[in-house]
Amino acid sequence: MKLPLRGVAVYNPALLSKDELLAQFVARKTTLETILSELRSEARPNHWVLIGPRGMGKTTLLRRIYFAVDEEPTLSKQWIALPFPEEQYNLARLSDFYLNCIDALADALTHSGRVAEAQALDKARDALSGPPGASEDEQAAAARDLLLSWADKLHRKLLLLVDNVEMVLDRLHSSQWKLRELLGHDNRLCLIGASASAPESTFEYKQAFYEFFRFCELRPLDETEARELLLHLARVRGAKEIERILTDEPARIRTLFTLSGGNPRTLVQLYAVFSQSSDGDARSDLERLLDECTPIYKARFEALSVQGQQIVDAVALHWHPVMAGEVAAITRLDVNVVTSQLSRLLKEGVLEAVEAAEGTRKAYQIAERFFNIWYLMRAGRRQRQRLVWLVEFLRLFYNHELLAHARTTLGRAATREPGTLLRDGEYRMALAQVVEDRALRRALVSSAVQPWAELEGHGEKLGELLELAPTEIAAKPIADRHTAMANLHKKVLQAHVKKKGWDAEAFWELLGGSLVPLESKVSMVEHLPNVPSKTVDAWISQLRLETQKARKTVRSDVAVNALQRALREGYLDGLTDVEGAEAAALSFGCPELRTLVVANALLLIKNPTPADLQPLEKALQAGSTLAYGWFACAVVRERVKQVDGAEEAYRKCLELDPDDAVAWRKFGVLLFVDREPPNLEGAETALRKALSLDKTDPNSWYWLGKILSERGHATKGAEKAYQQAIKLDGSDPSYWCALGELLSSDQPEAAEKALRKATNLAPNEGAMWDSLADFLQGQKRYGEAEDAYRRATSAETPYEWAWLSLGRMLDEHLQKLDEAEQAYRRALAFDPSRPHALFWLTTLRHERGLIDAETETLARELVRVKPDRGNKLLLASVLVRRGFWDEPVQLAEATLHTATPEEIDKVWGMVVRFFSDIVHSKGAPVALTLLEKVGLSERWLPLQAALMGLRDGPRALAAFAPEVRRPAEALLLYLQPKAPSPTASASPQPPAKAPPRARRPAAPRRKTSQAR
Repeated sequence: MKLPLRGVAVYNPALLSKDELLAQFVARKTTLETILSELRSEARPNHWVLIGPRGMGKTTLLRRIYFAVDEEPTLSKQWIALPFPEEQYNLARLSDFYLNCIDALADALTHSGRVAEAQALDKARDALSGPPGASEDEQAAAARDLLLSWADKLHRKLLLLVDNVEMVLDRLHSSQWKLRELLGHDNRLCLIGASASAPESTFEYKQAFYEFFRFCELRPLDETEARELLLHLARVRGAKEIERILTDEPARIRTLFTLSGGNPRTLVQLYAVFSQSSDGDARSDLERLLDECTPIYKARFEALSVQGQQIVDAVALHWHPVMAGEVAAITRLDVNVVTSQLSRLLKEGVLEAVEAAEGTRKAYQIAERFFNIWYLMRAGRRQRQRLVWLVEFLRLFYNHELLAHARTTLGRAATREPGTLLRDGEYRMALAQVVEDRALRRALVSSAVQPWAELEGHGEKLGELLELAPTEIAAKPIADRHTAMANLHKKVLQAHVKKKGWDAEAFWELLGGSLVPLESKVSMVEHLPNVPSKTVDAWISQLRLETQKARKTVRSDVAVNALQRALREGYLDGLTDVEGAEAAALSFGCPELRTLVVANALLLIKNPTPADLQPLEKALQAGSTLAYGWFACAVVRERVKQVDGAEEAYRKCLELDPDDAVAWRKFGVLLFVDREPPNLEGAETALRKALSLDKTDPNSWYWLGKILSERGHATKGAEKAYQQAIKLDGSDPSYWCALGELLSSDQPEAAEKALRKATNLAPNEGAMWDSLADFLQGQKRYGEAEDAYRRATSAETPYEWAWLSLGRMLDEHLQKLDEAEQAYRRALAFDPSRPHALFWLTTLRHERGLIDAETETLARELVRVKPDRGNKLLLASVLVRRGFWDEPVQLAEATLHTATPEEIDKVWGMVVRFFSDIVHSKGAPVALTLLEKVGLSERWLPLQAALMGLRDGPRALAAFAPEVRRPAEALLLYLQPKAPSPTASASPQPPAKAPPRARRPAAPRRKTSQAR
């Protein structure tokens, strides 16, 4: 459809005819349909307030509702829509509002051709003036009744379409409750208003219209809606050229949408500017639009009070959201004056309140964003600064497209024409000012200054360019490094080297792309013409070896080539320059480079935390296909105890590079060492895969032997694997130690020989002495074992957990209880939360009768770090002996009542100890009562019988069957108050029967030998 429009009504939609407005109404259709659906319903509709800054289409939507009611039969049978002027300046009292409603109804009747009825209504209105002295209440009631009587007469309900409704409600402040009463109870009236902000009376508690209206916030159009609006405008006006541009020049259309900020009014204005010059660009479009907007924006600004102008000036020039205190500081006005003016400007829709970056207070910004742009552009900035503001505007409203544009600019080779070199650099610096991604900022800075590296005599212009760089990017060192590398390149090419087959460019490829520090590169190049040919050959050989090592480690020629190029061109100065690598990766379009450097930087962190993983994980999630990145991620996740994450990373690494033997080996070690329980089958498969790729890796043979040894049924295979590891590297004590541990049960002589070989190779490594001590204790050579344990704890690289093993041996076998307690305490000093050390120390003190506050503290800490049944029962025993009762009973009930037989079997010794302590402290009757309370009398009949024997005398056991009586008699000896210490067969067992020493932590050497 093509309409001969008189023009686009930007500020007054009432000037548009019905056909014109319907043709241009594209956005807000969903909101329109929501409101119309309510009006069609027989139920009472809501009263609405449309909220939005200037230009968001509030007035247009009210007009569209008016036309919908007028043209749709279903609605026109129920309603008469009454439009009002945007400003009802004549309104001062409630009677004025009702009279305006009557006038609007008369206008509606005239519009529909019912002239006689309109005249009759006008006559009735004129007769309302009443006698002199009539009160406002009487006049308002008369006008209201006339309005409603005509609604009845016309058999229609009245839809009041009130623009600037906040002004209407403010002027009716003293009559708001009366108006609410009418609107809330009379179905003949429905009000739909429009306002720049929510009227105060609608959100202040105890105000008349609190929670009365339903609000609809008109937000900026999205890109799809904006494009549809532009297409409609083009088609309605027959603008074929603009239709073509919408299809063929999407970048310019996106800029157009961006400049509008999604504001329909500004979008229409921009369309008008755009249609005047189809061959312009975003910058010229903006300048034309600024000129078009100047009269209305200037008038709007000048209509503000002097203080209001000061505050709007401060907020607009600040650009970003600003706090009230900051405005006061900028304007040097009293903060109370500023607060009052801010409230007024909020109410008028000039400003809007947004959440502050910190705290709970509000910040303020210009509500109509293009007004802010207009104000900034008139602030007298230099031309290049105006460009910065333009790009800043793009960032605010279309950040993704700006990023795409910045990356496109980055990928485009910088111009080498002298006349445009500075302008191109300035544009890249302008983009760097406003993109939020720091790596992209640095890449843009590099791309701006790098072309200058090969030029001479342009220092002044380069200095001007560097002044435009973002303050947080150190542009000068970047430019210096680019220049230094370019100068080195020239010197290599110009050097006269007396060497047969000399290839200057090939040498520069090696030297420039190496990790040799810049100072050393400069020294080599300066001496290049004077050193012997053999020295140059040695340099070349060394540089080639570095490249080969890098390719073997990283296993990606793409990443290594990009790294060498970045080093040659001066983007980065080493493997710790993550920011430089990110910039180079963006410039080269090689995400693998960023991943490589981030991964290496992460691996160099001595004690990483999960937070340190975030940069690498971000790089990997961005789609990097570098297997080495996943390898590094797996290694560090393993170090920070993220076992699931480490396994996932190893799997992704091996999916990308299934021929990485080192990754297969480390994956297998993870499944064996860090999985609980160990995934022995998966670990063995991974180690065998590693060995199929590299049979010369002794570490893989070692770990295969560890896994086969753990599986038990493959002892010969484990021995063979250890022997192969030793054959490949007989200097590693870990391999000898593992062999000795494997042979200790059935080949003691060979085992001792291997273990002593380990201590000879590593006399200062405590883990080796600990393994020898374990063997000697197993041979009941306790004196030698004690000496070996003490060597383990005092070695240069101590194995602190040898204190726990020493304590157990002193306790169980040598009966050196004081020394045993001190050994347990030394183990706890190494790790205060070690559950086994806490358990054995608490148990020892309990058995020695040292039931004091310290023992209770130890028992409570044990339950905190490992709250299993056995530890809870040990705490209950200590508490009973300490004279407490309620808490140990609760512990016993929670621990024993729901336990399965298998679970009880693991802690049976602790159960007997607990009931023995009750007998000692409270007596057998109390113990019997508790046994019945936890519901275990029948399940534990021998224990019940033993307790009854203690309560009633030994003859009480005669009442039980022999099968019950025999274990009861054994228990009776242990439970009776003055019995000697129980025999070993009746001794209570620790929660895990004994510390799981078979899987002690691997020695430091064993872990570091896995490094790539």
